[in-house]
Amino acid sequence: VEIPAVKSYSGSENLILLDALKDPGNVGTIIRTAHWFGISEIICSPDCVDVYNPKVVQATMGSIGFVNVFEHDLPDFISKNRQYLYAGLDMEGDSIYQKILTNKKIALVVGSESHGLSGAVSAHADIKLTIPPAVHSNKPESLNASIAASIAIYQLFSPVGF
Repeated sequence: VEIPAVKSYSGSENLILLDALKDPGNVGTIIRTAHWFGISEIICSPDCVDVYNPKVVQATMGSIGFVNVFEHDLPDFISKNRQYLYAGLDMEGDSIYQKILTNKKIALVVGSESHGLSGAVSAHADIKLTIPPAVHSNKPESLNASIAASIAIYQLFSPVGF
């Protein structure tokens, strides 16, 4: 398999932005989930793991061939592409199960599992969302980044979500 030529961003209906994700399994799983839900473009910050890292490619299970992944400075991208509602995953955000009323397209912004969204990217998010735990005692500290992204993708982009 050859690495495809760099394509240009097309302005897809829905979008995912990845902020400093370092784990190849997480990035590959998010690409695979995006493909499942018909999301055709992902923008990665320059400090994300290389999308063509063999572990990323393996984790996509072939979806890397169907989702265009671009590298871009995220604050710059967000400031130049205001047609989206930027929904950042954040432990201190509003419940993702609240209805988002908007006439804009949605861009889900996912930060790293250990650090969350970077300060610069967080400042550009229009709304911050969290996935509330089902139990409030003896719960894990957080969700894995790809699991949190998958739940958010389902909730935001699925026809049976909002």
